[in-house]
This record gives sequence, structure tokens and C-alpha cells, in this order.
Amino acid sequence: ALVLGSLGAVVPPPRGFAQSAELDPDGRLLPPAPEERRPVRGVEVRLVLPMPVFRRPLCPDGAGCVFGVGGGFGVTVERRFQNGMGLGVDYQLWFANAESVYELPTVMSVGVKLRRVLRPEQAAHVALHLGGGAVAFGDVFAFQTIGPYVEVGAGGELELTESLAFTLGLDLSLMTFVPFTTREDD
Repeated sequence: ALVLGSLGAVVPPPRGFAQSAELDPDGRLLPPAPEERRPVRGVEVRLVLPMPVFRRPLCPDGAGCVFGVGGGFGVTVERRFQNGMGLGVDYQLWFANAESVYELPTVMSVGVKLRRVLRPEQAAHVALHLGGGAVAFGDVFAFQTIGPYVEVGAGGELELTESLAFTLGLDLSLMTFVPFTTREDD
């Protein structure tokens, strides 16, 4: 098993501000009440900065490790409903440090994500998510192993306009892989 910490910044989809004509005392457009919002479809793009926490099954004592810190990106296509719930398809691609065991370790995952936005009537709110799917790992897109993953995450989302919001969050992922050997082990 592998636990992975991931920090990301995202730009989510439009949230439907244009549906309300209410202004606050300073003349800024207020978001509509949750029951007035239409479900929206959107694309979220994020920077992924993975930091392995527990990697012993992939990295035996005294050996070079194929799974170190890295960086990459993620994309989620989501449908968000009036009550703050969202359901999406998630894709991540990132590269890791391999201490010269691999040239460029590649991790790719595809899965589903369930998100809950707390207090969606406010421009700044908390977002929680749960996801899972399949993950592949190998050297320079030549995958040596696959396995399942599950992730949970939390963060804050700040809606700046009707079509732009920023989110900062932390994810915790549990991954496991089918046993494999590197080219150097063969």
C-alpha cells in the first residue's frame, strides 16, 4: 500500500452567478441561493505536487527508490448540482524522482470523484471530496504495474467571478500495485 499527500491549486467551472441580479451594499454581484442555481458542468485543471508518505512496499531498505516526490497535473470534468454535490471524472498525470532507478517514473490515474461544497451560497467555502479508480506506474509511459487507488481531500474554494474560482486543497491517496520488477532487477 502507498499513501500519498498531494497539494493542488485548481480553476473550477462557472458557478452560475449570472442567474442572480442581487447586489451587495458595495455593488458587487451576489451568488444566487443554492436552490436557484442550475446544475453546472465544468472543467477543473490543477497542479499536483505529490509527496509520498509511506512507500516501503515500492522501496526496499538499502535500495534506490522508484517512487519519490514529483509534480504533474490533474483534470476533472464535473457536474455540480444546486445542493453543492458534484460528480466528476478525474485524470492525473505526474512524474516522480526515482533515484536513477528509472529515467522518468510516470504515474497516471483515471477515476471518479464525488465532491461536496459546504455553504455553496457563499463565495468562499469549504470543498470535500472522495474519489477512486485505477492507477498505472512505470518508466516514461511504459507502465510496469497497475492497481486501484482511493483518495480523500479537503480544501477551500474562492469564487472570484461567475466563471473563475480558485481552490487550494490537500489530498490523501491510498494506492496499491500488482508486484513488478524494474529493468535493473531483471
